[in-house]
Amino acid sequence: MGIETYSADDVTIQYNEVYETQKKAGGADHSGIDPDRATTKQLIQYNYVHGNGDGILICQFDFGDAIIRNNVIAQNERHPIYLHSDRSATARIYNNTIYNTISQQLIYGYGSSLDAKYDIANNVIHSTVANATLTTSPTITYRNNLYSGAALMIPAGDTKALVGDAGFVAPNVAGPFGTPASGPQLATALGYAVQSGSLGVNRSIDVPEAAPEDYAGREPVGPRDLGAIEYVSPEAATTESIAGFVTDASGRRIAGASVTATVNGQGRSATSDAAGWYRLAEVEFGDAVVAAEKPGYQGSPITVSVTKGTSSVADLPLQSTSNVGTVHGAVFDETGSPLAGATVEIRSGTVMAASTTTDATGTYRMETPIGEGYSVTATAGDRRAASATGVVVDPGGDTPVRALLLQPIEPTVLFADDMSGKPLGPFAGTGGYTVNPSGGSVSVVDVGDQRAAKITRTSTTGSTSVQRNYSEPLTGLVTVEARVMRNDASGSGGNWFSAPYIYGSDGKIAASVGFSKGKIIAYQGTQSTELQPYEPGKWYTITLQLDTVNQRLSLLIDGRRIFTDVGFRNPLTGGVARIEWYANSSNTGSLHFDDVRVLQGTDRDRNDAGIATLATDVAAAARSGNTWHAAVPAGTDHLRIAVIPTAAAVAGITIGGVPVQPGVESEPLALVEGTNTIPVVVTAEDGTTRQEYSVVVERGFLDADATLSKLSVTGSNLSPEFTSDTEEYAVELPSGSTSLTVIPTTTATQSELDVDGTSVQSGTGHALAVVDGQVVKIAVASADGTARTVYSLIVSVPAPPVTDPAPPARGVLSTTSGWAHGLHDGNFQVTMNLWWGTNARTFRLFENGVLIATVPLTADGVSAQNATVDISNRLNGTYAYTGELVNSAGSTATTTVAVKVADAAPGQPVVRVAGSGAQRTVVADLWWGTNASSYRIYDNGVLVAEGALAPSTPNAQHVETPLTMASGDHVVTAVFANHAGETLSKPLKVAVP
Repeated sequence: MGIETYSADDVTIQYNEVYETQKKAGGADHSGIDPDRATTKQLIQYNYVHGNGDGILICQFDFGDAIIRNNVIAQNERHPIYLHSDRSATARIYNNTIYNTISQQLIYGYGSSLDAKYDIANNVIHSTVANATLTTSPTITYRNNLYSGAALMIPAGDTKALVGDAGFVAPNVAGPFGTPASGPQLATALGYAVQSGSLGVNRSIDVPEAAPEDYAGREPVGPRDLGAIEYVSPEAATTESIAGFVTDASGRRIAGASVTATVNGQGRSATSDAAGWYRLAEVEFGDAVVAAEKPGYQGSPITVSVTKGTSSVADLPLQSTSNVGTVHGAVFDETGSPLAGATVEIRSGTVMAASTTTDATGTYRMETPIGEGYSVTATAGDRRAASATGVVVDPGGDTPVRALLLQPIEPTVLFADDMSGKPLGPFAGTGGYTVNPSGGSVSVVDVGDQRAAKITRTSTTGSTSVQRNYSEPLTGLVTVEARVMRNDASGSGGNWFSAPYIYGSDGKIAASVGFSKGKIIAYQGTQSTELQPYEPGKWYTITLQLDTVNQRLSLLIDGRRIFTDVGFRNPLTGGVARIEWYANSSNTGSLHFDDVRVLQGTDRDRNDAGIATLATDVAAAARSGNTWHAAVPAGTDHLRIAVIPTAAAVAGITIGGVPVQPGVESEPLALVEGTNTIPVVVTAEDGTTRQEYSVVVERGFLDADATLSKLSVTGSNLSPEFTSDTEEYAVELPSGSTSLTVIPTTTATQSELDVDGTSVQSGTGHALAVVDGQVVKIAVASADGTARTVYSLIVSVPAPPVTDPAPPARGVLSTTSGWAHGLHDGNFQVTMNLWWGTNARTFRLFENGVLIATVPLTADGVSAQNATVDISNRLNGTYAYTGELVNSAGSTATTTVAVKVADAAPGQPVVRVAGSGAQRTVVADLWWGTNASSYRIYDNGVLVAEGALAPSTPNAQHVETPLTMASGDHVVTAVFANHAGETLSKPLKVAVP
């Protein structure tokens, strides 16, 4: 033990380096710092804790409270943070930097220690060990932490979690470390500081008792950073970073967006990564204009102040210009093998939005209108269907859907053993079992009239176990089931027996069920939960349903579903490699088990009378327990309901007392005004289990209704098609029309109706004079006077067709290429002039025979006409332009003009090197000519700098780049580039002494 407090109040532990603590013989603890039993007001801050067994052990038995903040906790071999307090203790763990490459645990606790309260916020948690444990429980709160390194099972409660590379300065710390003579070497831990533009900079949320300064003794510059050490700009800095997320309107992060920042004419660019994060480095101080772009999105630039002190954070929102997105996923069979040719449908309620079939790899992708609450269902032949619900489709987004596994109606039995054929006495390791009696015994016994295996543990050595091992791990949907019984006394010592544990091919425990001291306990994800008491001498059927593809787990006890579709304790790597019933360590007692079954797939739940989805054909229905609620307009006098049960097969479904088939809409169900309660009953496959549900539909009252049920016009159509809740429509009448007849029908016969202020009768035509652009108002007032709705018809009447006396006269083409500055740089205008003659109504311009522009013209007899088309970004080459003037009588070709583009690529930059010694500045100038949009600087052929330029042809462009040059001969070149190509400077030889 390094530093431990015990029965102590108001203690501050700070500025210590604690490392290489050792576990004494027969001992357990070898932690760096430990606020232990009955310790209150413990403040642990600014410490460097590394190379211990446990980093910080929070072991506040009885009671206690501690604040653990701004510590660097690195390379501790067992638990970087060990949660081990009693229920009445609290700990606040803020702004620490945790660095791990060796332990399978990051923040770990178990058992009753998970009843204490822990608030874990604003920490940088880095691990190169994939899926290192982050223990969860209802009393552990994770908030706004940065998870860095390998993939981790991020706690679901950390809704503001940041995931990505922390960007440490130099984390491969090798000393110097403190000695008795030198004292703590706290500065060594500054290698765990983050770099400019790190994901953690300026990202802390407010927490109580935040530290006044960071690990290095510096006050925060701007918002606090995550972790122990604040990023601060170097003293000599002239640039800083801008970083942030690119997001859509819903906050979803957008990958692949191009981000630019421009300050004083100098630009920087980057692309957002898979998590939507971008980082622009070395941006000059000043007000930067930052913008993000991606096809299918639009947004506005923002101004970001870049100053010395810390890097800038700028999250960039984009708005999608699309009204659709895509969903994608994969379908597998019960073994986890891809399933080709499966049908996949996505629905909103009962309405199908899209469908497709899986390809040879079992994958699918389909375009879908944006929306929420979609369900995706896969089917294939007589296999059981599988669904994913609650799918959200964002504008322009690509939504992943969990894997769907389709299994046969009946599972395949891979192994079954009721122990009846085994002889009494020691349990032999045959028939696929591996038996280890170390620390006790494993035997076959009779319990009443049935035979069972019995594990008895009498000492604390070894592990007393029965295993089933699979050299080829089981994958896909796997069921492990056995009956389990304990009839021994609990006693005061350890009493835990696994019943069973499931391991992956990496040896890690993925699923855990235990019997201990009268309780059945299991892990839901990383959280240990007491499920129910057990009675000595009573048998319990434990069923684990494992999904190795989605990494999910369900548990049933005696056929009763305890939890469904939760995460594994650790990822089930490779599949089910070992099933084990055992006890070890200080646990003693006995456990019986028999009727072992291992299935490929899952049993049908024949007493399942649940409902997976319920939908109506007219309105969304929201579920609350066993009741669904929906609201419909007053004019809806019936609806249909469809139900999909959770079970693959049921004995029957009734809706409103009438039998229906699963997923098939009922016959129309009549609705009265006000509240309607429709009964739904599902009878399970066993024919006896029955569950009653209800659908409560609130229909509006006709007296309070102010809507139309129908609206039409004679001689034309409404755009869009009429619906009661759409209030504005366009109506295009034939050319020359002067009148319009509208036929409005009210939803409620007693509603009042008028058209442009004239009272009309519902369902009858009303004629009125109209002109182009007129807006016709149709007003509906409810009978009770509480509501009024106005529908608008925007009328358009096209002008009569024109007749020209003759085809247009001939136009003349000219260009402005080279006019502005003598450069034929591919940016110019083509102008058409018709000096006199019959006018045209349209000008069409062709480039090398391809139509590139159509310009409408206003005809005015024989007056002059002209039109100009902007041409930009043409590459070097010759371009022939021809035109065509068109009116109702015909078309006439214009003259032809040719443009030779010779200056599209940038002019040649001139490079020079300023300064002396090793510290030089490379200067590249384009004094005059076609401008570049980017540059690159090379030293002896190696790229040393690059960036964006703001073109302003033909003005000069200037670049300066600081460069450290080693002693010797150097050849420096600059490349200026734009859309049309690249231009290389003449090489400059530089000798550095």
